[in-house]
Amino acid sequence: MNIQWSCQDMCAKLGFGCVQLEDEYPPTMALQTPFGFYGGDPFEIYAEYLGDREQIRFFDSGGTLFHCFARQINSFHLRDYQVVKAAIKQPGINVTHEGESEGTFEVSNMASGFASYVDALLSLARWEFDNAGTDFAVRGPSLIGDTRLYLNAMKPDVLALKSPLNAAGVSGREYGFDLSQGDTQIEVISCHRNASSSELYKLVDLRGNALTANMPIIVVVDDRLLPEQADREVAVIGQYAEAWQMRKLMEAAAGGALTRH
Repeated sequence: MNIQWSCQDMCAKLGFGCVQLEDEYPPTMALQTPFGFYGGDPFEIYAEYLGDREQIRFFDSGGTLFHCFARQINSFHLRDYQVVKAAIKQPGINVTHEGESEGTFEVSNMASGFASYVDALLSLARWEFDNAGTDFAVRGPSLIGDTRLYLNAMKPDVLALKSPLNAAGVSGREYGFDLSQGDTQIEVISCHRNASSSELYKLVDLRGNALTANMPIIVVVDDRLLPEQADREVAVIGQYAEAWQMRKLMEAAAGGALTRH
């Protein structure tokens, strides 16, 4: 068996490939990798040489954020994609004004640059999973801010603050929380099946770890637009954490009794 053919066959079976899209110089290449989103959709990755082939630019032509939009994540473009950029920890990776995730590297550093770029897309895939169904024009800062206001009205002696805690689930994945009040961690989600599914995954993962199995967690579901759907989501989430509807929280802050799930 030809060794070169064997290596090419191995790379193809592993999911790696490259297709040249344009005949002119320098060409644009579509790169195939085995990496993708949580649902199985592959990443869109393109590459083009810059200058006299001294640099290479990896980019997604906006495909990553379009996939996020399809998962009903809205308003992530606000403040020049601030929430998206915050999810990318890898140096040298940028989000353009057009919503394109890109990274430019010296050709001599192509391999490490490509690894950083793929790692950044994986970070965005995790961010997409965590924020499915979220409208950032509503959730931040108003939804979290409203929740904090009502929690503080309920317990003025124990203020709700931005949570500094990261906790690991049984999978080893670490999670943050929106707020904390005393030793209780608080999550705030919109009323949407994707947001609820992401929250359930997080809670099941945390409850599977002996260190976080009994961690006090409250999930507040914004039920102001879809109260019946929110009631169903609260009932399911309430199997893994204390779950409250936003309207019930508002009533409790005004002096009423809070029904706990």
